[in-house]
Amino acid sequence: MFSRRQLLIAAAAVAQPGLRTEPSEGAPFSLQLPSLELDPGLQTLAAAITSGFTSCQIQVLDSEGRVRESSRDWGTEPNRPEGAILQGTLPGARPVPCPIRVLLRPTRPRVPSVTVAIQQAETDFGFPARPVRWVAGPADFRDLDFLRQTALRARFRDDPAKPPGGRFEVDIRYDSSLWLRIWAGEHAIGHPVYETTVPKRANGPNALPWDLHSSKGDLVKSGHYLAIISCKPGLPKLHPTVLASYFAVITS
Repeated sequence: MFSRRQLLIAAAAVAQPGLRTEPSEGAPFSLQLPSLELDPGLQTLAAAITSGFTSCQIQVLDSEGRVRESSRDWGTEPNRPEGAILQGTLPGARPVPCPIRVLLRPTRPRVPSVTVAIQQAETDFGFPARPVRWVAGPADFRDLDFLRQTALRARFRDDPAKPPGGRFEVDIRYDSSLWLRIWAGEHAIGHPVYETTVPKRANGPNALPWDLHSSKGDLVKSGHYLAIISCKPGLPKLHPTVLASYFAVITS
């Protein structure tokens, strides 16, 4: 479990991301994802995988920074994704933008890479989305297994990344538009160093390459980077899947 001191350290890093550019090896740290529009009436599914033995927890916050939904404190192992329906309730009755925080406490003296996948629960097209009070059944476990495998494949290859770069492998269930944004550090705040959109990709595995250059064409500096991939299905009744991948880059 995360201690109160560790939670305060992680929260301080989110509130003031300029305090540091790189987490210390073995020290607890947090990732701040962009706010996601979530429906309080639907379940939120999440999966995560890390490169090392790490305690990992995904939290959905409200506008005042209070935790409204969260996973349990997963003890993740290398190449073994975890997944769950997040526990808790979101405020209100309409979709609201919710900040997402990932708390990490490495159990080894190194900074782990992390990939997270988040999606609100739904059945196949033509069937209603499952409400928040739905009792978990076979469809839920199929969705969670797909989300775990999506997180596993979405890691940047290779990690640490070196010139000439590499790719993300995005496995989508339905034809979707893809939006890739990459920030330096642990917080998706301000303008990303790199951004690209793909109007439509067919369902199945899709490669998103990155050559380690910024949108201005400059080779990025060595360090850790946080990539956010938003997958928006073309069908209006389906909810987007959001992937977050935190990885190392070595360019010097």
